[in-house]
Order: sequence, then structure tokens, then C-alpha cells
Amino acid sequence: MRPQIVYINGEYSTEGIIRYGIPQGSILGPLLFCIFINDLPLHITSDSVNCEMFADDTSLNASDKNTATVQNELQKSINEVSDWCDKNAMILHPAKTKSMLLATRQKHQLRPLILNLSLKDNHIEQVHEHRHLGIIIDDEFSWRPHITSTCKTISKNLYLLSQLKHFVDTSKQKLFYYAHI
Repeated sequence: MRPQIVYINGEYSTEGIIRYGIPQGSILGPLLFCIFINDLPLHITSDSVNCEMFADDTSLNASDKNTATVQNELQKSINEVSDWCDKNAMILHPAKTKSMLLATRQKHQLRPLILNLSLKDNHIEQVHEHRHLGIIIDDEFSWRPHITSTCKTISKNLYLLSQLKHFVDTSKQKLFYYAHI
């Protein structure tokens, strides 16, 4: 247990007691969090669902020719993850939880491919594209959204680089180039 006080607009809050969690910004925080959630994949009983974790990001994925099978296996695993979170005083954020069904463009054109998944009583939004570990993946695996985003970022940074030439020398421009372009 840790005491916590918040200072806002020149006033202190009343002292609260933190019973769970790891202090943000601590040196050991990320390591302790990874150790804490390390057993999460062991609580997923489906052999067809993979649980991939990176830092505080967790993804569940499954594949099958039958959409209903994927939906049933993922829903079962979502329920298991939710139960694990309840037992370990963790909170899943339903609004940040998304689903996506990857298939060829032709399969998407034949009929709408829909996953009806829920987290407790909240419907999980199905998206057509999603940023995962810095890469934008779309439901057709076309790379268009990622390429478009990358081009916009490079274009914006090239403009900034062109403006920097008026204020800094070439060595500083190179630093900006290597860091941002």
C-alpha cells in the first residue's frame, strides 16, 4: 500500500491509499508489469487462439476457414482474459478493445464478414484498419493505409527540414533527418 496525494491548481487533494499497481515512471515499473501479466496466456484454454503480448499491449488471434469458429474461440478467450483480469485487479478498457477479420479483398466483397464479440456487456467494435506496434494493418492486408500514413509523416517532416535550413547549420539538419525521416 502506498499513500497518494494530487496537487492541482495550487491545492492538495486528500490522501488516498493505492492498494494495487505499479507506480508509473518508476525504473522497475515496466519489468514488474511484464512479470505480473506473464501468466495471462496460460489462462487461455483454446488451442486455436494465440495470445501475443508486447509491453502493455495484448492481442488475441485465431484463424479458421469458418468465421463462426473464429468468433466462438475468440469470445471464449476474451471471457477467459476478462476473468483473469478480474482475479488480478486489472481493468480492460472496452473502448480500446477492437476486432478485425483479415481476409482477401474478394472474400470481403462476397459478403460482409462480421465478428460479434463482446467484453462483458460491451460490444467490441470491428474495425477495417488498426495500428499495431506502429504498423497500420487493414482487413485486406493491402498495406495502403500504412504506406499512406508513412508518406504523410515523411512529407510533413521534409517540410519541417526545409524550414530548418533557415535556423540551423547542416549538422543539426542531419540530426533532424536521421531522427525523423
